[in-house]
Amino acid sequence: LHTYVRDEEMAIYCLSCLRNLSTFDDLKKIATEAEFVTEVLYIVRTHKLNEKVVDMGLWTIINLVVNNDDNKKNVVEEKGLEIIYDSLKQFESSEKIRITCCTLVHMLARIASIREAFADTSIAIQICRVFKESEEDSSLLSCSLIALYRLSLNEESRAQIIRFRIIDRVIEILKSGTSDQKTFLYAGKVLFNLCKDEQGKQQAIDKDIRSILQTVILSFAGTPEIRKITQRTLDLIDPKPVHNFRYGSSATSGFEEDSSEPALGERLYPDLNTETEPLIPTTNPIVPQTIIKDRPNDLTRNVIPRDNKPTRKNSRGRFPYGWLFGVGIGVPTVLFLVYVLFKKR
Repeated sequence: LHTYVRDEEMAIYCLSCLRNLSTFDDLKKIATEAEFVTEVLYIVRTHKLNEKVVDMGLWTIINLVVNNDDNKKNVVEEKGLEIIYDSLKQFESSEKIRITCCTLVHMLARIASIREAFADTSIAIQICRVFKESEEDSSLLSCSLIALYRLSLNEESRAQIIRFRIIDRVIEILKSGTSDQKTFLYAGKVLFNLCKDEQGKQQAIDKDIRSILQTVILSFAGTPEIRKITQRTLDLIDPKPVHNFRYGSSATSGFEEDSSEPALGERLYPDLNTETEPLIPTTNPIVPQTIIKDRPNDLTRNVIPRDNKPTRKNSRGRFPYGWLFGVGIGVPTVLFLVYVLFKKR
């Protein structure tokens, strides 16, 4: 890299090798000590008009910053945020560069201090533009949503995102019920963060968000993560208990925002798998049958209460003619047999 810093083709080969090697944790430690981040950013800055160099260099940075906070901070110190901003503007028509930049923003914004550094730039606006221009169910849509979620955790960046009115596109995703659950989940997370601001909350209310969120809760009853973040958003907008079918007064009582910054693909709430499914109202409720006292069922109609003495009438209210007939036939028969036996003797 030092020797052929001006050779674009050689820079691409070197960055390609370094990108593959940087997936190993041992190399990340060496890279931190050798200031590889500084060198890679210098190469990208030198060939900032070459799409392959920029893409390869930024992906190398992504691999170097995964699970390494020191390298994340080095990117900010070496003015890496400016490179991300310039790349998003320079390669507006390149989906590959946009995905790379959004992924790097997501990785860097896991640290609160770096989110504050992002707020001092206009990267949030660029990501909003990428999000609005991305196609449905595309990788770019998912990556830009994840980046917006991380950036929206900061109040200043959240205000920039709200002013750009991306909340309209977020609500469209929730209404569409896309089959990509990751995209759907992060759309819900972004909406929740934006609704923390009064202006964002009002934008959502103007779009009749209450009914949309109620539909999402019922549609994704078997997906705890989506149901959870949707219920929290609904309680944030309208903290009345009428929307909650399971938790009573509030589904979010005792919940705090996850400050551990879970990695991509991890659960937002660690205790989700311990919860039971919500009680969804049925369309055909079971109505208890009315008991008619004058018409007892077959199991109880001949039962005589133990606390009452038996009477000449049974529980059905009729005189026992059958019993009287049996006695009238049985007694004479027995007497006749006794008479016959004694006569023979």
